[in-house]
Amino acid sequence: MPYPQEQLQKLYTKLPKELQDAVFSEETAEVIGNACEQYGIEDERVPKIAKYVGDVLMGFILPLEFEGAIRKNVELPEVLVKPIASEINRFVFFPVKKQLEQIHIRPGEEKAEVGIPTPRHSDRAEAPQETEAQDDYMIRGEEQSEKPVFSEEQGREDPYREKAE
Repeated sequence: MPYPQEQLQKLYTKLPKELQDAVFSEETAEVIGNACEQYGIEDERVPKIAKYVGDVLMGFILPLEFEGAIRKNVELPEVLVKPIASEINRFVFFPVKKQLEQIHIRPGEEKAEVGIPTPRHSDRAEAPQETEAQDDYMIRGEEQSEKPVFSEEQGREDPYREKAE
């Protein structure tokens, strides 16, 4: 989101101290650089990723939207999006999670000090979607007892299985 420099400075001064520090921190830049370097990204895409990190820290986008933003706007191979986003999430966003949550308000609530009228993280998060992996081994409820771990044939052939006497 392009904002005038004056407005950005005003928003920055209203951020909690921890977020102000994180925006221009050498540590933040190092985490971004290391995450990208680890996966062979050492070109003009690094500053693009850093821009979206800054957008999260300034409150323009939610941490939950970070992965989707770099997936959509930074030309990365799909297999690298999640690991890079996870690394940045873990070492940049997680330490300031409480402050990030504070700067997002619900519509109709009194204004936050920062004045960024966006919903809280939990309001914009979608319900978790089941993946193929979850279908295979993360069975919930009654279904768990119905699905055997091994087939009957595999169970009989297991040399380490205790035999009933």
